[in-house]
Amino acid sequence: MATRHGRRRILLAEALFTVALALFVGIRVLNPDLWQPWFGGEKMMEIAFLNAVSKSGYMPPYDPYFAGGYINYYYYGQFLASLLGKLSGARPEVGFNLSVATVFALTVSHAYGLGHELTRRLRARSDAVGATERACVRGGLLSALFVALIGNLTGVTQLFDRLASASGAAAGTPLGVAIYWQGLINVVSGRASLGGFDYWYSATRVIPYTINEFPFFSFLFADLHPHMIAIPFTILALAISLEVGRWAARSGGDASRRHTLALWVCAVICLGALGIINTWDLPTFWGILGACLLYGGWSHQGKRGLARSLAMLLLFALASVLAYAPFYGHYRAQYVGLGWVPLESTSPLGPFAAIWGLLGFVALSQLLVWLLSEWPWGRLLRAVERRGWGRLWRHLPEGVLRRNVIAAMAGLLICLLGLALGAVAVSSGRVVLGMALPLLVAAGVVLPCAGGNEARFLRRLMLFVGLGIWAGVEIIYMRDWLADMDWRRMNTVFKFYTQAWVLLAIVGGVSLPALWRRAGRGYLVAWRGVCALLLIGSLVYTIEAPMVRVNERFVGANASRGTLDGTAYMQVASYAWPDAESHIQLRYDREAIAWLWQNVEGTPILLEASLGYYREGGLRVASYTGLPTLVGMHEREQRPADQVAGRETDVARMYNTTDISVFESKASEYGIRYVYVGQLERAVYADQGLEKFEQMVALGRATRAYSNAKTVIYELPAVDA
Repeated sequence: MATRHGRRRILLAEALFTVALALFVGIRVLNPDLWQPWFGGEKMMEIAFLNAVSKSGYMPPYDPYFAGGYINYYYYGQFLASLLGKLSGARPEVGFNLSVATVFALTVSHAYGLGHELTRRLRARSDAVGATERACVRGGLLSALFVALIGNLTGVTQLFDRLASASGAAAGTPLGVAIYWQGLINVVSGRASLGGFDYWYSATRVIPYTINEFPFFSFLFADLHPHMIAIPFTILALAISLEVGRWAARSGGDASRRHTLALWVCAVICLGALGIINTWDLPTFWGILGACLLYGGWSHQGKRGLARSLAMLLLFALASVLAYAPFYGHYRAQYVGLGWVPLESTSPLGPFAAIWGLLGFVALSQLLVWLLSEWPWGRLLRAVERRGWGRLWRHLPEGVLRRNVIAAMAGLLICLLGLALGAVAVSSGRVVLGMALPLLVAAGVVLPCAGGNEARFLRRLMLFVGLGIWAGVEIIYMRDWLADMDWRRMNTVFKFYTQAWVLLAIVGGVSLPALWRRAGRGYLVAWRGVCALLLIGSLVYTIEAPMVRVNERFVGANASRGTLDGTAYMQVASYAWPDAESHIQLRYDREAIAWLWQNVEGTPILLEASLGYYREGGLRVASYTGLPTLVGMHEREQRPADQVAGRETDVARMYNTTDISVFESKASEYGIRYVYVGQLERAVYADQGLEKFEQMVALGRATRAYSNAKTVIYELPAVDA
């Protein structure tokens, strides 16, 4: 029977999930739009995948952007979202927005749960009084706050820039406290406005030629992208790693067969799924689980435990791959390799600090505490203080204590070596690397000093891996189709910084209460002031960004805010493309798409313009219906470029040719059943070519399946199989 504290713990966790879900459902209701012409994002591709996964009668699912092919991408997150949609009866255009809210709520509840459990195990092992539920709740809530809700410090830098602008000072005037104060007075008195807040570019393109998203931005921007869907699964992987370390420590004792089986089934399912939700996360979190497993075996059973853990790790890796073998059997990465980061592409220190201000400060404060106060360092320093270096060695007893002091001295030398490496990196112009290397080495020194406590080890390990990511992305990058451009590091920094954010945020959330208590007297009170300022600065983004985001809609559009239908905006929205005089009225496309929803069964191939969706709004028919089209965006990242280029040429040829036989030959080759001629097609293809479709109707070689004032859908005769 659950204890009173146990019931409260469950109720609090459930309430936290419910509040988080309601919060983001509310945000999505205020702006459910699945496209927007200047910050469109990649929602078109993601709703296309969600539709295709929901409709596909086989796996891997068919590719809606490459008719006749299958999705050659890590699509498992969309698959899970489609299951939720089917269980709830929500159509994909509604389920998309519900999925974003659900992933946010899972992230909050998972971060809370892991922070709570880490705090409980740390206090239970190290406090004479034992764990307190209040302390565990604080650790959990701070972990959830740091992972899912805070922003980076660009909110503060924007605030100061806006105050300087509101001050009325002439351009080039040196900035100072008086300027900012005058700006604040002008804003409060109504003589000036604070100006707009840039929640997007200034906050997520901080380091030049990279993407620097953080979880709250990802949820707010609401692309149902693999890196966002994976966040709660990575936290779950950390929780499983914690339990795996505990299992390894007691595997020779009270670990029952039922518990062992349940734990490893969960580990295989969750860690294995990371590979097909967001493949970038796989090596990091597999490595963390493996380290916890090996540490648990070694710390409690020595070489025998290490050998058992190593065998179990190999078995786990094999089972994780085999569990998802159908995906790996079909997935073909187009770009695989590593590259050295050139000096001109490294991260400047200022933008780096703006991203990592609060999380870096708390994590590094915790690292300093470990270095200075925990055994064997603390014992050595106290002994030096009492006796001095000269008398210290003579008074040390033989055996364990002397060996520990030797280990501490070796650790000191290793840290000095790390400082030397950092100095070399700084002298070569790699400032961030020069800062990260000594910290990484120091984290490696304290990593084994966890006293056999799996929670202490995992916290140190998360800090070590987070710092390793800081250093690693300054040295190497994953080579992809951007390898020869200035943006070569874009995806590497983007994907791995999200991992580092999760790791350092949980470390910070669990560590902050104890650090705050330590800094309660003397000069350390200043530490509290700095930490509080950084926390407030990190919340500026959280406070300002949502209002800007929910109002980021089509100019002049008055679409209802009381819906989760991501296509409802099309009923009133319009935009100018390809020039200011050409206006695309989306309600005509929405009517045609609604007809396709209601009247077309299965997945016949539909021909539409091969256009991008970032600014052009292309591929909206394939995206919102899931009907496969000939070729869409990002296909060069998923399959050989010559295959894609050939189809792009064929699409233009089929629309532009005036020869009906040429069109019919190509249409038959690809098995096209419907041809879509809307405003975008009329804007990019020749009128003479489009006229042939009416000629085909007159000749009985096609029919008008649907039409309105701006759109016609032609149906071609079915091709015999």
